[in-house]
Amino acid sequence: MLFERLIEHRHYLIHQATLTVDYYLESLKSDIKSIEFAVSAIYEDITRKYGWEHDTSDAM
Repeated sequence: MLFERLIEHRHYLIHQATLTVDYYLESLKSDIKSIEFAVSAIYEDITRKYGWEHDTSDAM
């Protein structure tokens, strides 16, 4: 649902359609935090699976 909503907003923005008025800055911030969490979890799983060093030097 989160990714579908982000993709939909991106599609509307790129094609210069009207964005929904209920997508506020707080929703964007929340969605970004969710994506950062998901990417971090995926990165951690991949590094663990392949035995790679888990580099967090550029972590936010």
